[in-house]
Amino acid sequence: IAYFRRKPGQAHSIERLFDSIKSCLSDGYEASTHPVPYSAGHPLKTIYNGLWARSRQGDINHIEGAEYYLALFLGRKRTVVTYHDSSPLDNSEGFFLKRWLYWVLWFVLPCLCATRVTVISEASKQRLLAYVPIGGEHISVIPNCVPPEYKHSYAEFDTACPRLLFVGTKPNKNLKRVVDAIQGLSCELRIIGPLNATQKRQLAEAKIDYSSSANIPDQQMLEEYKQCDIVVFPSLYEGFGMPILEGQAVGRPVVTSDIPPMCDVSGNGAVRVDP
Repeated sequence: IAYFRRKPGQAHSIERLFDSIKSCLSDGYEASTHPVPYSAGHPLKTIYNGLWARSRQGDINHIEGAEYYLALFLGRKRTVVTYHDSSPLDNSEGFFLKRWLYWVLWFVLPCLCATRVTVISEASKQRLLAYVPIGGEHISVIPNCVPPEYKHSYAEFDTACPRLLFVGTKPNKNLKRVVDAIQGLSCELRIIGPLNATQKRQLAEAKIDYSSSANIPDQQMLEEYKQCDIVVFPSLYEGFGMPILEGQAVGRPVVTSDIPPMCDVSGNGAVRVDP
């Protein structure tokens, strides 16, 4: 199985997910991982990535996410594409031609070229079907998994000043409303992700006791879950919501959004709020 992923350094959640999957493959399956050499966007780099991937095919090709256009260069009867969300189209801005090309080359044609399309939630499936002309039977919903090292870790709850773990700082993660919600409360906010100038100003004006880190290794991310008292994840938009599962696996209370797919992912194991 040849796994194709984005260029290193852009993010790590998808990569961590598929590394966990590869570690659990049955005997008789051999996995190889192929990060593309260039970030897609420039036409020549995109084509180069596709030809590069074509020369590294396996008996089965699996595009982990993001680099969906690679399906146009790979064997049709042996390629699987996993879509995590449709945010590039849901939130797209800019010139019509650019958006149209992205829709065609990253969504429509890859779905038609792949032998199987998988998504990580029912919400992701419905969003994808709104954009691509394929039948629902062509798409399989396979929820995300938790890395095996994420296990229950007991910790005494700090009732005096609980530590709130907030993962991700993009606009959809909803940091501003979390700041508004906890202003004046005795708590510590631990943020994972890069903060921009506006976010720093909002935190300072609200006098929030906070700390932040970005681009941390996987082992430190696990420690962040262990050291927190509550996982706060009231996102406005997700394809799945890994912090919900990861927080639950470590044994921490989770506050998340009462919207799909977070309500499906969390089940009865979270406090759900209007984000």
